[in-house]
Amino acid sequence: MKLFLGKTIIILGAVALFAWTAWQNAAPSGVFEARYDFAEAIPFITGLSPGDRVGSLERDSRGDAYQTIIDDPVYFRVRAPRHFDRAWITVRYQNPSQQPLAVGGLVDWNTFQFDLKPLRSDATDDWQTVTVAFDLAPLRWEGRTLTFAFSAPEMKIIKRPVQISEIKVRLERSPFFFEDLWDLL
Repeated sequence: MKLFLGKTIIILGAVALFAWTAWQNAAPSGVFEARYDFAEAIPFITGLSPGDRVGSLERDSRGDAYQTIIDDPVYFRVRAPRHFDRAWITVRYQNPSQQPLAVGGLVDWNTFQFDLKPLRSDATDDWQTVTVAFDLAPLRWEGRTLTFAFSAPEMKIIKRPVQISEIKVRLERSPFFFEDLWDLL
């Protein structure tokens, strides 16, 4: 009897853990958020690439990790648990030369087209945080992955790098209903 009870508890625990994980990945509220602070890799936002356009990982005076963009453009990918309609990308960065800097989502690889939005801030010499909004309908999904780019076209002329220390992504869609279950399978 004790053996049966023990097996039952283990099986129910495994089923509950699986159900909870599946429910979290479904983003039932219609909102999914991820934050990449360059200190450690996360499964939802990749690091900056290609490697020859970014510097190695460094730390600022507060100990926060950051990466330096040394050539234009650089990319990162966002892996979502399902498709979403809207995104807010929040970037913490330092741009001492105030050169034009933009972030954008991939629309078409063949034409190398990105929906670029400028990162503008009134701050001039310290870390800045800016949020930009995107409609995800025109962006190209690769399965459940979106590709974004940082673009600083004057970087080759100015020769002043830009540091990125944090990328936050907030994805939204209508809340989950049980009739949407087939979309997840």
